Amino acid sequence: MTPGLFGIGTFRNLWRSLNIHLLMHRRVVNGFVLAEKIQALKEIVEYDRRNSVAINLENLSETAEDFDPVINEVPGLGLTLDVGHANLNGSINKSISIIEKFGKLIRHVHLHDNRGGQSLVNEKIMRKTFHSRGDCRSRTT
Repeated sequence: MTPGLFGIGTFRNLWRSLNIHLLMHRRVVNGFVLAEKIQALKEIVEYDRRNSVAINLENLSETAEDFDPVINEVPGLGLTLDVGHANLNGSINKSISIIEKFGKLIRHVHLHDNRGGQSLVNEKIMRKTFHSRGDCRSRTT
């Protein structure tokens, strides 16, 4: 009997990268909650490392500095940069500072504008920042 279209083997072959939304903003997350999130991420990253799945923490409204504790404590964790999320809770898009600090850890990018055409960061500026750091494998056009 075959496991069917949605058998676990099917998903194991499809899942090579998993994005996790887990707010790390210092205004909200600290102390016990931060320690629990870090421990959970360590366990997820270790389990998925053995199964050839890359785990990426996606920014929500955090600054680059908000990621310091988790990046320092969870080896093997990557990042998903969501440019639209980087517009949240502030007048400055935090994408460039995240790229500058953690560019080598960014494995996936969600490039969209959540301000109705009034984006605070330009796609060409982002590509230039990635390329200047040697972190981007795509071609700038």
